[in-house]
Amino acid sequence: MKRLSAFVALVLASSVLAACATAPAPEPSAAPKPVAPTQAPVAPTAVPAPKSGFPTAGKPITIIVGAAAGGPNDISARLIAPLMEKDLGTPVQVVNKVGAGWQVGLTDMAKSKPDGYTLGYAPLPQAILVYRDPDRQAAFGRKDLQPMAMHVVDPGVMAVKKDSPIKTLKDLVDAAKVKPGSIKE
Repeated sequence: MKRLSAFVALVLASSVLAACATAPAPEPSAAPKPVAPTQAPVAPTAVPAPKSGFPTAGKPITIIVGAAAGGPNDISARLIAPLMEKDLGTPVQVVNKVGAGWQVGLTDMAKSKPDGYTLGYAPLPQAILVYRDPDRQAAFGRKDLQPMAMHVVDPGVMAVKKDSPIKTLKDLVDAAKVKPGSIKE
């Protein structure tokens, strides 16, 4: 599992580095003055991860996506799968388990055997909202999920109708306090 986490971190870091590499270097304004080092430079080193026996060669890893094929989460999982296959040396398959706004896929993933061969791919806040909403009666909770990595950050926004009396986040909180449970979406 450490190799997989390291792999995901490597993919993220290389994406960031690739994005940074496309920006032009700034023009030098003046030659920097040399500064005496306060300590000896340290050479970068790589330490291989200890052998764990995971994954078993040929035993497939399944990534459960709780959305339909062709959407952004499905595409992201399918882009990562062949990279994982190459790094881990075992098949990685993406399976779509659609329904109830990610609840079907998340439930299947949360109830799977915790052996590292079944992973869930879910966006936030869906993974949290499913079990936090009492009306959904989720068969799993926070204790059933172990986050591993986040490779996409999507900013969120809250909006109201133009003629709404709610104009600020404070207005929303105050309205919710006046009528608890009345504000849903």
